Amino acid sequence: MSTTNIPPPVPQRPIDNSFNNQNIPIYNQNSQFYPYNRQQYFPNISGMFNYYQQSSDPYGFSKFNSQPITTYEFLRTAEESTRGAFQSIEHVASAFLSIASLLNSTYGAVFNSFRAIISVIEQFKALKHFALYDFVAASQNELSFSAFDTLRIAPKQKLVFSLFLSQLLIFRQPDIRDWLLASWSHAQYLGRIADTLVEAGHEVHFFKFIMDQELNIRNETKKVEKIYIIKASPENSEQLEVKKNPIVTDSFTTKRPIFTCFDHPMTHFAPMMYTACKEILKHRKLLQILEKEQFDVGIAEMFDLCSVAIFHKIGVKTKLAAFAVPLIQLVARKFDIPVFSSFVPNTFAPRLEIKSSFLYRFINFYNEFYDWMWRNDDYILQFEDNLIREEFGKDFPNLKKLLKNVSLVFFNSNPFFEIARPTSNKIVYIGGLVDNLDNEDNKKLEPKIKNILDKATKGAILFSFGSIADTTKLNENIKNAILGAFSRFPNIQFIWKLDNDSIKNMSKLLNSIPNIHTFDWVKQPAILAHPNLKAFITHCGQNSLIESVRANVPIIGLPLFGDQFYNADVAQSRGIGIQIDVNELNGPKGENILFEAIKKILKEPSFRHNVQIISKKLQLTPFKPKERLVKWVEFAAEFEDLSELNLPSDMEMHWLIYYSIDVILFSIIILLFLFWIIWKFTILCLLTIKSIIFKYLQLTIFSNNKKIKNIKKIN
Repeated sequence: MSTTNIPPPVPQRPIDNSFNNQNIPIYNQNSQFYPYNRQQYFPNISGMFNYYQQSSDPYGFSKFNSQPITTYEFLRTAEESTRGAFQSIEHVASAFLSIASLLNSTYGAVFNSFRAIISVIEQFKALKHFALYDFVAASQNELSFSAFDTLRIAPKQKLVFSLFLSQLLIFRQPDIRDWLLASWSHAQYLGRIADTLVEAGHEVHFFKFIMDQELNIRNETKKVEKIYIIKASPENSEQLEVKKNPIVTDSFTTKRPIFTCFDHPMTHFAPMMYTACKEILKHRKLLQILEKEQFDVGIAEMFDLCSVAIFHKIGVKTKLAAFAVPLIQLVARKFDIPVFSSFVPNTFAPRLEIKSSFLYRFINFYNEFYDWMWRNDDYILQFEDNLIREEFGKDFPNLKKLLKNVSLVFFNSNPFFEIARPTSNKIVYIGGLVDNLDNEDNKKLEPKIKNILDKATKGAILFSFGSIADTTKLNENIKNAILGAFSRFPNIQFIWKLDNDSIKNMSKLLNSIPNIHTFDWVKQPAILAHPNLKAFITHCGQNSLIESVRANVPIIGLPLFGDQFYNADVAQSRGIGIQIDVNELNGPKGENILFEAIKKILKEPSFRHNVQIISKKLQLTPFKPKERLVKWVEFAAEFEDLSELNLPSDMEMHWLIYYSIDVILFSIIILLFLFWIIWKFTILCLLTIKSIIFKYLQLTIFSNNKKIKNIKKIN
């Protein structure tokens, strides 16, 4: 037998019909002052709400009288007031849901309006905004690096390997086509890639386009058996003289503006890229030959996208990119990698220590905004796109769409020598491939240089501006600053790489300073590897930095143009060097500035300690550069499509969605509405509490007055 305990019934609350409803504060539904009675619920001039009748007594004090009230009646009144407050909350919540639904329904219309506005902006952006962008090759300022390099590798597959602007590699089974920048560092990088693929068992053919006879680089590859060479057309030969490019000729005399919009390097690079593409397209027979080869993989240094178009034309299935520079913003944007101006310095802006100064971050932000807004690297593409369509037909695919099909991107860098930043799964670092310090041939020094270094018991310093900078353009102030600073270290031997003409012009000055030794060409890796070398004064080319780090040598950076500013920022941020603006050497304190920098590098052990740590990390990084290069190239050759690695683009998704601006704006509206509700509810609660307090005081005061009157009557 089971029993169930039934609780006793709860008696109903007694109703006091004698209670005066006129004295119940505001929220009795039977009261004419119920807050949801619209005639009585209105805002006053201060923005608050009155809960009583309109009168000269807005707070309702006139409703109070001296009638006594029991404790039960007071509690009942308070309970009803509280219930009314919660009912108000329910109504407000219902209103909130209605407004949210309204916002959601109108969102589409608002977004479409934004799209219409942005469409107009995009049309405006397409207008020509650089006066220098006249792509009719008619002046010496319009330099172009024309190159066409194709490779072929392995019996099972064919790869085309292409890098930036002056040489074409042809690898037999697979093939790779290379455009090279006309400098030793780029040629060396691509040549080493070719040699590495030869070592992996692939037959390599090297096709070389000579765009500048003065920079007819030889021996960039040592293991390629067959090399094809052609020259630039006569009408463009002068324009292909690299050292006449203003960005090179003015590097010692013109101070780079910190705001890149005033003199963006793309105004100098774009004409030469356009002319380079035009030169390459002239070799139609060569393109026909390559098309018959049915290449499987193509690799190009894609500062512009002419190579992508050629790959598509000749039927290359898998496209790869390789850059002799670090992951700079100019390249990152091409592959939809996000760029953060808060901690990644602009590629072309000089000396921006963005982590240490709000001003530098401000400048960097607007430099990046300018690059993003006008997309200077894309501006050339609309002209190249027209050129390609004229050559290959109006129905030829858009170059930006072809770029999305690039499977992998090889960089001449290492994560430990890069500024930490968002990246992509497409990125493969092969930095250190060029230096090859383990090769005994690279450690052999010329007898004269070896003798200098061996006798430099107090130390030696190497000084080089690279292969592109024209040292004949050094003005007297900079020369005197350099020579004066070097002469103040008589026990340190300085090995200075200079052009022959510079050596002749400075012969008298140089002969008067016995610790300065000049050469027109030096074996840089071998000198850096010598134990007596204490520092390296460099233009901060990427290969030079990697070689210096691998050799445990700290640097003094004198960047001139291109990615050199970015590289110098990286070196300084890693604590392995000091950065100097070359224009500072042009001033009255130039000698002292260089002297103090050399003194600091020689005296402070932290620089060498930091460079030793990074060097060890580079050496012990799992998987050597050669292995990564060969494995990834062969992997890409196996698969025609690696689109799984593609990042979404702010051009595909529209920047309102890509940067979640629509979500942010909607969230701001919702938050503002919530704050408004909270504010109104707070006012409501305060007035309710005030009403209860006044009611309590009224009851207490009038009750005491009644007792006093009764006492007086008794007396």
